[in-house]
Amino acid sequence: MVEQARVGGECPFVACVPSKAMLRSARVWQTAENPEWSALFSGRVLASVAYQEAVRRRDRIVHGRDDSGSAMALGVSGATLLRGRGRVRGSGVLEVVGAACGTTEIGFRDLVISTGSEPIRPRIPGLDGVPVWTSDEALSISEQPGSITVIGGGPVGCELAFLFAAFGSRVQLVQRNERLVPREEPEASAVLADTLAGQGDGCVIRG
Repeated sequence: MVEQARVGGECPFVACVPSKAMLRSARVWQTAENPEWSALFSGRVLASVAYQEAVRRRDRIVHGRDDSGSAMALGVSGATLLRGRGRVRGSGVLEVVGAACGTTEIGFRDLVISTGSEPIRPRIPGLDGVPVWTSDEALSISEQPGSITVIGGGPVGCELAFLFAAFGSRVQLVQRNERLVPREEPEASAVLADTLAGQGDGCVIRG
């Protein structure tokens, strides 16, 4: 296996797992203000404190974005891991260039290409002049923004909008389609819109 980033891909470290960890923390923290459950809590910490606790829990769950455990499990399974970037050099020949392995050529009979994806920055005038996070960065940083604009009302955009608004950040969610998560059923879009609107003035949806 040739991998230039983390073994396991984005999901365990900077995508699905940390986002669900943060969302869970946000919902648990919000429960303390619900009259139905508030008697079960001794108190409710400030939003800024709750956010930092959520970040610490997130980082524990994703092992500090350290993939050494996944790499070790790969070795136990009998696979050889080469840290670097692969390039097909000819029929049955793969060149791997990496800091640890230098330049290495390996032979293959069957080749599976599973490169994953990378975040892209949209071509929006003026975007280069303001601080910008990709979703990976937003789910890795410990800083809580006072205000943030989320571009895109797909699943990831809605998750980010909710978790930041839940912890008290002022959020604007910009969506070019007529509804959120347009690939899902209209009812799901309506439920998401109501949920985000339920965060009060903390989350505003704009077209």
